[in-house]
This record gives sequence, C-alpha cells and structure tokens, in this order.
Amino acid sequence: MLEGLKQYTNLGSAGYYWELINLFYDRPGVIWDDNHISDHFYNKIIEGESIFDGCIPFLLSTHVLSQNQDGSYSLAYKFKYRLQSREHCKQKILEALILAISKDPDTYSIFCPEFCTFDLINNVIQINVSAFGLKYANIRKLMINLGFLLPHPNYPNRAYIVSKRYKSLFDKYITQDMRKRFVPPDELKSILAKQQENGLKAEAYVISYETSRLNNKEGVEWIANYDSAAGFDIMSFETTKSKAHDRFIEVKAYSGKVPYFFWSKNEIDTARNKRSQYCLYLVNLDKIANPTYLPLIISDPYSSVLGNDDWIKTVDKYHIKQAH
Repeated sequence: MLEGLKQYTNLGSAGYYWELINLFYDRPGVIWDDNHISDHFYNKIIEGESIFDGCIPFLLSTHVLSQNQDGSYSLAYKFKYRLQSREHCKQKILEALILAISKDPDTYSIFCPEFCTFDLINNVIQINVSAFGLKYANIRKLMINLGFLLPHPNYPNRAYIVSKRYKSLFDKYITQDMRKRFVPPDELKSILAKQQENGLKAEAYVISYETSRLNNKEGVEWIANYDSAAGFDIMSFETTKSKAHDRFIEVKAYSGKVPYFFWSKNEIDTARNKRSQYCLYLVNLDKIANPTYLPLIISDPYSSVLGNDDWIKTVDKYHIKQAH
C-alpha cells in the first residue's frame, strides 16, 4: 500500500474527505467517477491545498471506496450511513488508514524501535521525524492533517507524538505487530523469537492483572511495546487513588516449579533508582491459564533480591576493558 501511494503529492485532509463523502450522501443520483469528482473540486482550495491527486487512490487502498465496472465509485458498507460530523468522518478515515497500513510490511520500517519510543515525562508515544523520510512524507502529512501526529511539546523539530486521543487506535493495530517483527537476524533468531513470544504472553497477562487489580483504572501503560530501554515493561499505579504512575513493573516469564529470571544492568539500575516503586512480576507460563493463578510480585527487588540469600545469583557476563 505505502509503496503504491508514495508517488502522489497529496493524500488528502479531513476537510477534503468530509466534502467528498458527503457528495455520495447528498447527490446519490450522480455517477461519481473521476471526471465528476475532478469537476467538483476544480479550482477549489481546501485547507490550503488545491491538488488532490492521491486522494482517490488512497480511499481505494483503504477500502473506503470501491470502483464499479463502469468506472464510478461507491462508498464501502462501513460508510453506508451518513457520518455525524466532520470529526466523525476524520476518525473513520484515520481508522481505515491505520488498519490498512498495519497489514503493510513497509509500515514497520517507520514504526519500529529505532524511531518509536515512549516519552515517560509526557506519557506519549514519540516518533522521530526521520522515521518517514522523503519516501513517506505524504503519509506523514496525512497523519498530521488527520490529527494522528502532533508536534512534540518539548522539541517539535525532532519528534512527533501520537495524539493521546488516538493512542488506542495505534495500540490496537500497530504496537503488537511492531514488536513481534523486531527479531535480530542471526543464528539465534528462532530462540529469541520464542523468548519474545513468551515475554509478550507474560506482559499481556500482567496488563490484564493490573487492570483488574485497579478496577479498570485508566492509564496502565505497556511501555515495552514502544521502548525496550526503559528498564521496565509496564507503568501502573499502587492504588486506585494514585494520581500519577507510581508502580513500575518489569515482567519476567518462566516455566517450571522454581522461579528464575535474567536481569539486565539497565533494569538493575532502574530498580536501584526507583526502589519501592519498582516491582518484579514473575509469571509462570505453565499456570497463567488458571483463573486463580497470581504472579509472584517482588517490591524493591534491588534490595529484596540482590541483598537476599534466598535468591542464587550467577554472573553470566563481565564487561571488561583495559584500565589505561
């Protein structure tokens, strides 16, 4: 999809699509083909644009429009009933866009760990400006026009953020595949892929567990989907009365009777800095299907694990360099 659209100058805006889709509702007797649509928009300027060369190809590729045998266009079934407002139209077009690009492998060269992180200060998904490049500049422009991407509040020239209003849309269609596709291309690929799959299962379980524990309190964030270097996987809350995130969870999956896990230096450093706000959730993959199962939760593991002889610590690697 993305490859086919990169040749066009303008892929549209909320105003253009609101006017175009209403043509089908307001004038159902007209055969809306390329000529009639071009005539309608001839010499029109909508939201500063007068060239709409990529709009119809975009609507076809996102299945908002279908083309009939006579060359005319029809609205898809999901647009059968009149949209309530321009904002409603924008949301429907945006959802069609995100759904369509989620099925395109090229999307994950844009939304990948290299360019996509989570801003822990502003609690937003952050996209580096270089993610789109010149190749997909028109897709970036469309996402800005539809309100999906906004300038970063602290450094607008370096990054965009995914609008909080549409974060659920991004999570629904993009984040899981984005993470699953990022597997290092080496001889350990199959092993790492399995570890990643197990990690995703455990993290999904903890997201569900936390949501239930907090009586569906909004704001539990699955950070690992966007930022693998945060030092934890999930931002949550101690209680339903917490006003800000005050529980930072690192999830470790294991199988068997005895809990075990691997702990990176970055995770240990984060645990040391956050102390009682940092928790390890050890999730037994053999038991998560059991509705009565509860994970092993370790608060302040920097003290309660590293300083506790009940846990056997084995050094796996040393970082060694010459002093001088």
